Amino acid sequence: MIVQSLLDLAEREKLIEEPGLQLKPLDWEIHINAAGDIQRLVQRVAEDAKQRPKAMIPTRLVRSSGVRPQLLVDKADYAVGVSDSVKATASVRDKSKKVERLRQSFVQMIAMCRRIADETDSALVAAQVRAMEKLLAEPALLFAHWHVAGKSKTLYALDDTFRQVPADWLGNHLFGYVVDGKRVWEDPPVEAWLHENIFSFYEVEGAGEIRCLGYGELMKPVDKHIVFDFPGDTGQLPLVSFNNDADYHYGAKNNENAPFSAQASFGIAAAIARLQGNGEVKGQTAKRQCVRLNDNTLALYWSDQEQQAMDLNVGLDEAEEDEILKAEQVWKKIAFSGRPDAVSEDLGRLFTLIMSREKSRMVIRSARLSSLPQVAARLLTYFEELAIVSPWPDRELRGYRGLRRLVDAVYPRQPGGKRLREPPPDLLNRLWNCALFGDAYPDFLLGELLRNARLPTERNTRGHGAMALIKAILQRNYKDTSHRTEEIRMDINAEHPSQAYHEGRLFALLQEIQRLALGDVNAGIGDRYLGNAMVSPRQSFPRLLKLMTHHLHKGRDGDRAGALFNREREVIQVMARIRDNFSEFLNLPEQGLFMLGYHHQRAALVRPSTARKEKAAETPITEAEEK
Repeated sequence: MIVQSLLDLAEREKLIEEPGLQLKPLDWEIHINAAGDIQRLVQRVAEDAKQRPKAMIPTRLVRSSGVRPQLLVDKADYAVGVSDSVKATASVRDKSKKVERLRQSFVQMIAMCRRIADETDSALVAAQVRAMEKLLAEPALLFAHWHVAGKSKTLYALDDTFRQVPADWLGNHLFGYVVDGKRVWEDPPVEAWLHENIFSFYEVEGAGEIRCLGYGELMKPVDKHIVFDFPGDTGQLPLVSFNNDADYHYGAKNNENAPFSAQASFGIAAAIARLQGNGEVKGQTAKRQCVRLNDNTLALYWSDQEQQAMDLNVGLDEAEEDEILKAEQVWKKIAFSGRPDAVSEDLGRLFTLIMSREKSRMVIRSARLSSLPQVAARLLTYFEELAIVSPWPDRELRGYRGLRRLVDAVYPRQPGGKRLREPPPDLLNRLWNCALFGDAYPDFLLGELLRNARLPTERNTRGHGAMALIKAILQRNYKDTSHRTEEIRMDINAEHPSQAYHEGRLFALLQEIQRLALGDVNAGIGDRYLGNAMVSPRQSFPRLLKLMTHHLHKGRDGDRAGALFNREREVIQVMARIRDNFSEFLNLPEQGLFMLGYHHQRAALVRPSTARKEKAAETPITEAEEK
């Protein structure tokens, strides 16, 4: 289903109408005349200095460990016959092997170009062949135009010399020939030949037809599966690879276990590249439809109906506030355009594919689909569950935060960016499925968050993101239980039925009373007692209430006596809910409710409610006291 959907996307957006060309880096242009004389060597530069310059070039062939030239455009060892792999200090045997490989690479590239020139009768390709033959006979012709200004690198040429080239040359840079101002592969007969013959370079030579998994028709099988660009990776990675005897199943071996045609392989590769934002669709730059979950994992998404496309980068990845609000309106429109509890084929389906880079290949982690109304409704629910009051008065009460920020809330980074403990590698994948498909949160997350909350102030994670995630986990994983988590609000709830919740509120009030009475102290009750109080309130609160009496007595005659009176009054109200019968032991969900009550009460102390603002004249609270 996923494979067919990717092929449908490629056909719908006409991604493989011209399979012979693709948008890839082109770093150097060798300008020649019709006689094959080199006129100049030009290094191309991208607008973004961090990116390689791109152009439409002949589609890249899959190249493994053997010698195999590309079509007209290739690296320096194939395109101009020079390499940095041959070292002056190498042994005679090692050097001779690498020199022979370099010569084979260049000679086979010339043979490939000569074949194309013969079959297309192109004067431009013929000029490229003449230029390459001259370089084979006299490599110094190239270096006469490859000027060095500043730092340099050493390359080996086939005349058995080592020469200096600019230091910004890299081994993966691609070279293309330009004849009298026109790129060789842009010659109409050459371009038509590339589109017509590209699939033949991928098919198994002499093989019979197989039933293609992509199209369901009898077609010639692909020899080597298409490779993919992965963001941040300098090379290309195959999605399917067969390297050992384990790939032998039920009498079928190697590619027989994944029977795809070259057309299907091309379509899948083009669709994945399109979802990564590479290439153009209808004359415009392709819109990126993937979220980078971590350095090695991408989540791709697409719809089977173009008009119902959803932008999941907003909210699940980092985004600006105005972008989030616009996306929310789209989600609502889709969610309420049909019944969220029923699959509606008319409204379209959303497909997701999670791919990871593992060593030298790509690995599919998960592939799922659902109706668009269901996904939109789940997204709205997901963000509603994460919405929690902010302890900072100048911030909105919003629940939008990227997936990576949620992981940082559970596994915080220390100064310098390093974590004390690394998260499980599949955590972001599972959070992605929580958001889009309504999966329960991983069981260990609540324990990790509560463990972190018990740490001293300088190491704990009682921040906004951690509390939002605790709230979301309680509402989803413990719904319809005796803990009444469905009654958790984004702001304080003085009528919540859970005693653990009010015990958390009480701790926040006692902590505020200490601050008002003593000011900032090195180790307050938050550092000394919070960990014990959230596990065993009955053991900790009697001691804390005695400390409160001392704090009230000490601050009664100070300039914060009014604020202390208000806090004492709130303590009495909360104690009325607890009835002096503290919990003996709190389990994990109850500890989560304790921390939410603590967070809500602290936020209420900083962000006054409307009722408290109306009573500000009776019980004034200064700005310093709120902080």
